[in-house]
Amino acid sequence: GLAMLRVYERKAFHYDEPVTKYWPSFARVVPEKCAVTIRHVMSHRAGFPLGPRWLDAEKWGDRAEIRRAMEEVRLRFVPGERNAYHAMNYGHMVNELIERIDGRDCGAFLRDEVFEPLGLRDLYVGLPDDPALEERVAWCTHEVVLSPAGTGVAGPAAADAAVEAGDEKALGP
Repeated sequence: GLAMLRVYERKAFHYDEPVTKYWPSFARVVPEKCAVTIRHVMSHRAGFPLGPRWLDAEKWGDRAEIRRAMEEVRLRFVPGERNAYHAMNYGHMVNELIERIDGRDCGAFLRDEVFEPLGLRDLYVGLPDDPALEERVAWCTHEVVLSPAGTGVAGPAAADAAVEAGDEKALGP
C-alpha cells in the first residue's frame, strides 16, 4: 500500500482508472473484471478476495503463475459492491500494478524509495537470492484454511474448532 501511495503522489495513475489500463490481460478470462479499478484493489473491494484454489504456497514465488492466477480468478461479487479483505491476492495485485506503472517490483521500489533513504539495510519485501539470508528465514509450516465466505483466513485452530462444533460445512468444499 505504501508503495502505491508513493507512486500515486507522482501522479503516475489515478485511483479510478481500471486495472486493465495498465494490465490489459487482467480481464482476459473474466471480462467482468474490466470494471475493477485501482481504488477497488486498494480498498479491498475488487470482488475477488481469494485467488483460485490452484494457487497454493508452493507457487507464490512464481511471478508468471501469480499473474495467471490473478487473471483467471473469478469474481465473488460486483467490484465496489462490498468490502472483503483480499488477503490472498492484495499483495500480488499491488506488486503487479507497481511494476507495470513504475517499472520496478514492489520490493525494489520500497528498497529504493523507502528502506534505503531511512537507512534500513536489512529489510526485504521479497528475499534476494542469497543463501546467508535464506538461512535466517522463519518458515510457517501450518496449513492455511480459507473461510467459506472468502473474506478471511484462519489457521488450523479455527478449522479444528469448526469440526468440534459439528460445523464442517463452515470449512467449505
